[in-house]
Amino acid sequence: MKYLGDFKNWKKIVIADETSHNWIGLKLKIGLDNFDHQWFGEGFNYYVTIINLAKSKIIYTGAFISYLNKVNLELYYTSPVKDSSNAAIAKKYRTDYKNFGKLPYRRGFIYAFYLDNKIRLSSRGEFTLRNLLMDMMSLRKSKREEEIIYVR
Repeated sequence: MKYLGDFKNWKKIVIADETSHNWIGLKLKIGLDNFDHQWFGEGFNYYVTIINLAKSKIIYTGAFISYLNKVNLELYYTSPVKDSSNAAIAKKYRTDYKNFGKLPYRRGFIYAFYLDNKIRLSSRGEFTLRNLLMDMMSLRKSKREEEIIYVR
């Protein structure tokens, strides 16, 4: 992958997010590719992207906190459509992108943030959301291998 443009925070996030989709959203999925599970493929991906960028110091702590609070938490909790069903999001996603377009992304991001913190607290810092995702990937691989063996 090559990128020749500016490398400001938003570009770093977009490039890292799209690269991360090779893992979350393509190799690791929940259900079918539809709006019922877009919160996972997009929201968890965004969260993992931001955590990785912050841990690697590609974005600084201030940018991480701003992204967390201003781009996700604040915009989600002030959204007039935040309580919409997945079916409503799917129906209005393209016609009312301003209100519905980022809703599944933010839902997944917030849930990933919550879950990561619960895992960290419950394990006293020994495990994180990354451990859970890696376990899910291992289960997916083993199921695929079982299916292949079964088909033979």
